[in-house]
Amino acid sequence: MPDDVLTRPPQSTAQPGPGGQEAADAHDLAGFGYKQELKRVLGVYSSFAVAFSYISPSTGIFTLYALGLGTGGAFFFWTWPIVAIGQLIVALNFAEVSSHFPVAGSVYQWTKYLSNRTYSWFTGWVYLFAGVLTVTAVDVTIPIVLIPLLNSVFDRRPPSSSRR
Repeated sequence: MPDDVLTRPPQSTAQPGPGGQEAADAHDLAGFGYKQELKRVLGVYSSFAVAFSYISPSTGIFTLYALGLGTGGAFFFWTWPIVAIGQLIVALNFAEVSSHFPVAGSVYQWTKYLSNRTYSWFTGWVYLFAGVLTVTAVDVTIPIVLIPLLNSVFDRRPPSSSRR
């Protein structure tokens, strides 16, 4: 095995007991060479809210639904459930990987443990650029949705293109 390939530490055999689940989790984290420093205070609802707001499905719905419906017709509507099922499968895969490698850094760290450092470095940079593009896409969407909304709220009409 090459020197730069990292392997996953063995799973903890610690069972939740008097110390509870947090003690078992701290033991698992120690297997990766980390000491647990952060308090775990997010519940299921909070975790879901953070993840849901990050993927920002409303951005895609507001900006692309009219375009897709106009170009694809009614067939476009039926592609949404197919894409949703595919995204659910991707999310379940990420959930499985994150349960085996519970360390901060997500995709970058997972790649480090599953492959070699070169792929990990590449994955980190790709993930950074994807994050920048995500923020940019959301920022481009805001005027597309917000300007017509504000015009309707304040009863404004866009200026006509013809001159008098």
